Amino acid sequence: MIARALLALLVLGGCAGTEADWEARWGAEWLREQDRAFSRQFAERPFAAGPVAVVAAEAGEPRGFVLAPCRGGRAVCAGGEGGPAGALRETPDWLVVTGLYGRTFWLSRGGDAVVARDGRAWRGAWDSRPNGTGIGADPALESGRPHG
Repeated sequence: MIARALLALLVLGGCAGTEADWEARWGAEWLREQDRAFSRQFAERPFAAGPVAVVAAEAGEPRGFVLAPCRGGRAVCAGGEGGPAGALRETPDWLVVTGLYGRTFWLSRGGDAVVARDGRAWRGAWDSRPNGTGIGADPALESGRPHG
């Protein structure tokens, strides 16, 4: 009976500890993989719904860009399908677009973005544009016109 009680305490004691203890035990990479799995399941992927609008405050000035899948999904174009094409590559956490607007765009699942130019980087955000709320001539939600 005492042996079982000691074993139960050891097992429960293994579950206790700080977050740092837990991270050291399981490893930061394991935690990153769990975050990636969650994002793949629940967060929107850039370009999944078509073009995206990207905004960032470069040196304090707000800037907006439109990136659209083109060339049969093999490239990303500036402004729309007929615009100049840039290169697209994928990392475990980001879709990286280069060769457009003189910048590099890092787009993560769920809406985070980083816009880099001339060795500097600015945090930003992206949003898909199917409902017309992005940059451009599409109707805005505030227009009062129904979407769809």
